[in-house]
Amino acid sequence: MLRRLQNEGPSVQLTTADAAEIARIQTLLDRQQRQVHKKLALLNHRFRRPIDYVPFGETSPKKIWEKMYAYRSRVAHGDFVDFRTDTELRALNGAEDALTLVKSTTKAVILQAIDEPQLLADLRDC
Repeated sequence: MLRRLQNEGPSVQLTTADAAEIARIQTLLDRQQRQVHKKLALLNHRFRRPIDYVPFGETSPKKIWEKMYAYRSRVAHGDFVDFRTDTELRALNGAEDALTLVKSTTKAVILQAIDEPQLLADLRDC
């Protein structure tokens, strides 16, 4: 179905099954976003150094991670991202701040896994 959408573009006719599949995929993506946000919020309270959200101003961590997921999706699909004009991603300030966030968060998670391997194993499984 997704390949048909890519090949035929906006003129493709969606069936009820197609719409159901799109809804299922969106539900999975939404669940992944919620899991990342909730698990990072929990871990952030345990990190030696909490995640630095200062570069993102008043934007909440939940919104930052939603925007990071949208950014990841665009990059994965080969889309060009202009942080100055893209209102959805503007709060990320640019690729450099987004990459810094990913690197620092990854480092913090790895350090936490060294300190509390069972906690990370449990979080992975839930």
